[in-house]
Amino acid sequence: MATPPKITGWNVERELGRGDFASVYLVHRGAEVAALKVCTNATEPAIERFRAEQEALAALDHPRVPRLLDADLVVEYPYIMMSLASGKPLKDSIQENHLRGRLFGDVETLELLDGVLDAIVHLHNIGLVHRDIKDANIMYDQAEENLTLIDFGFCKRAGQTEMRSSDSFWRVGAARFSPPSKLQNPAYADPSHDVFAVGVLAYRMLTGEFPWTVSQVDDVAALRELQVARSPEPVSELNSHVLPAVSLWVARLLDLDDRRRPLATDALKALEQLREVPTGTRRRHNVEYPHVIRDPIHKDIRITNYELELTNTAEMQRLRRIKQLGLTNMVYPGAEHSRLSHSIGCVARVEQIMRTIEERDGLRIDPEFRSISRIYALVHDVTHIPLGHTIEDEFGLFKRHDENQARIERLVLSDTSELGTALRNTESGRVVLEHIVTAEGDNERTAFGDLVSSVTGADVLDYIDRDAFFCGLEHRIDSGIFRQFRLRTLSNADDRRLESVIAGKYGLRIDRELAVETILKERYALFLKVYTHSAKSAASALLGKALFEAVRKSSSKRQLREQKVEWMGDETLIDYLASSSRSTVNWPAQRLARRRLPRGVYRGVLLEENERDDTSYRDKRAWLERSGLSTPEGGAEMERQLAKRAGADPQHVMVYCPPKAPGYRQVEHWVARALDEAPTRQRGSIGNEVARRHLGLWELWVFHAGDRDERVRSALADAAQDSFGLSNQVHIDRRQGRLF
Repeated sequence: MATPPKITGWNVERELGRGDFASVYLVHRGAEVAALKVCTNATEPAIERFRAEQEALAALDHPRVPRLLDADLVVEYPYIMMSLASGKPLKDSIQENHLRGRLFGDVETLELLDGVLDAIVHLHNIGLVHRDIKDANIMYDQAEENLTLIDFGFCKRAGQTEMRSSDSFWRVGAARFSPPSKLQNPAYADPSHDVFAVGVLAYRMLTGEFPWTVSQVDDVAALRELQVARSPEPVSELNSHVLPAVSLWVARLLDLDDRRRPLATDALKALEQLREVPTGTRRRHNVEYPHVIRDPIHKDIRITNYELELTNTAEMQRLRRIKQLGLTNMVYPGAEHSRLSHSIGCVARVEQIMRTIEERDGLRIDPEFRSISRIYALVHDVTHIPLGHTIEDEFGLFKRHDENQARIERLVLSDTSELGTALRNTESGRVVLEHIVTAEGDNERTAFGDLVSSVTGADVLDYIDRDAFFCGLEHRIDSGIFRQFRLRTLSNADDRRLESVIAGKYGLRIDRELAVETILKERYALFLKVYTHSAKSAASALLGKALFEAVRKSSSKRQLREQKVEWMGDETLIDYLASSSRSTVNWPAQRLARRRLPRGVYRGVLLEENERDDTSYRDKRAWLERSGLSTPEGGAEMERQLAKRAGADPQHVMVYCPPKAPGYRQVEHWVARALDEAPTRQRGSIGNEVARRHLGLWELWVFHAGDRDERVRSALADAAQDSFGLSNQVHIDRRQGRLF
């Protein structure tokens, strides 16, 4: 039939679909829209199917079932007019998810199947059995969150056994939604068969697979043999995000014995009980968050009894005395916030990421993974020491906190560690403990590690907002970043990673891409304005001078050991150095305590504009090693040489040069630029430019803290210029011998 029949008062807009027996059209009458189903092959089985559907729709009155508007089965082209089921077949959504590498979450699945089961209960209550429940017969409108059960052509009264001789029931994959008894006797209308089909639907949505798969889609004999031979893999084994209780519910629906399988009413009741498990920031899966910590960034942060126990250990409480930004308070007096406040803020950020993933994807993150992620966020900075970035990263006096196995042993693994003891008491704590211990050199990143430590993880998302707030700067994270996070489950269900999806329904979403790039840009802005500020560098130079003398080995002088520094706070450490009996230690420390910062006489940019790439970066790091500037001892020797050439006191000369470009290594992140694209670790469209800017922050400074003799300072600047060969960015007025 080329065109559909004309129905008085209705206008045909377009064809919606076509099958062997019928075509469906979108029709409208003024503002009213409807679906017109026309029989295009008026054989006896086809007319019988139309009659069954007409009778079923006339008997049904349910919001998840189309309403019968009109029908005529005795005209040349029999038709049924019904209310329009919006959206597209659920089968299409499942297939699209497969292309995008995602699955339906259990929250979303239960919500959708609630409507399907409710319609089936209504159907069974009036004595009917649908008999063709499958993903192709459920219309799903994702935008409107609307779902409709369609195609009642095989509907029968429960208990009926007659079957049409030319019935096409097994076509289009219906066998895969049928239990063994139905495969053996397809004519019998058993209500429990509809329930089994819902179980297959749930399994398919949650795993992307059918519980039983044969090479030929409709090989009924092979399918029945396979069903009897083996049980399907539990849903929670294939998708670790699914709660075991949901997995068990699906398994009960898939019971091969019709007598043991729950009735539709019981299946619906059990589903509703599963849906009653609250989500959001309230109680999750019987886990209580009775303690509230008030935070200036995140407001109320709720934590568990166990998290409070971890927070109150001696090893964690020492972070209260360690400033998040170290000597940056020399520039921004408000930057007094502690590493403990940042650690607690990371818990809030991790929870925000997981909650957003749950609410958007309709999945429920399993309680154990949530617990591990929150605990790791809380304790990830426990091995930091006072003024650690200056001591470890800028001067290399001690090994980095996250690679310092001796410190990890002392603070976390030893029998005297309160934190280590508490972590060993729970399964979640033991997982976190193992991650802390094996972090050094471990290239395989865990999902909870990504949640906290990646460039888009909770650590960065908290410290950007927190540091900017306490420095009085207007730099904030774009909240849109949270809408695009997802936890990608790979072929190994335990292998998950946090990624940013910057694609939308219609391709690349510029706003989503911008949200990811905002993190990189705001992070760079803080490095530019805060972490590498010249006054902060001058303060670091003073601290480095005092600490080098305090910690270097000497047979005649007492050495400040790392173990003692670990339990100090920032101010305690500076006071300790300032009270030293050795002038080489107390003199720079006292200047630091009084904020009498040395003056910069030489500032060289290590990488020029045309050199800011990975190759030049590696070459420059090699040059620093050859020059001896990458070690504290080499830096001290360079200070003595420069002082000698300039006629200055060596104690007054300070060379400051971080061995690595500030922030350069963390600009990459996992990102998927299309819905069907596997994620890759990349820098985004502006990532390379941000990386170049970070390389531009890498500078070599020479400071002088002596008298005001400008000639000495000018001579020191010249000596540095000759030694390093980098253009001096500090302006010198040669006529008056002054530096500006």
